[in-house]
Amino acid sequence: MNKIITIFAILIIAAVFLAACTQTPAILDIVDKEEPLAPTSLSDCQYSDQYQQDDCHRDVAKLQKDKSICTDIQTDFVKDLCYHDVACETGDISICEMFENELTPTHSNTVLCYKCAAIANNDDSLCELVRDIGVREDCYSSFK
Repeated sequence: MNKIITIFAILIIAAVFLAACTQTPAILDIVDKEEPLAPTSLSDCQYSDQYQQDDCHRDVAKLQKDKSICTDIQTDFVKDLCYHDVACETGDISICEMFENELTPTHSNTVLCYKCAAIANNDDSLCELVRDIGVREDCYSSFK
């Protein structure tokens, strides 16, 4: 009797697994799908959705290391991320004064930008521009 119950249980489990397999896409279908290429120029940024458009401009600005592209971004949050990304790529500390919005007085975009610029320039003296003590110490620790 136990053998019959065991065999019956195995058959039910096998049927469940087979049913699940017929509804799962083949591995090759998943692997063969191409990911969209990252934008390399503003001509790649033709989106009707403003956020997608802004995010695309941000990607291009970072890739081209061009802060002027950030000025075309409409969404303030994305514009600030763009400035931060370009400052991290270029080490240009003048960008750190271009933010539209600050996160909080201590963990502001400006504070985080100076830290990033210090690291990009490999210049720990720029950590002194970081107002927040915790972030400043973190900045200095990046050079140890």
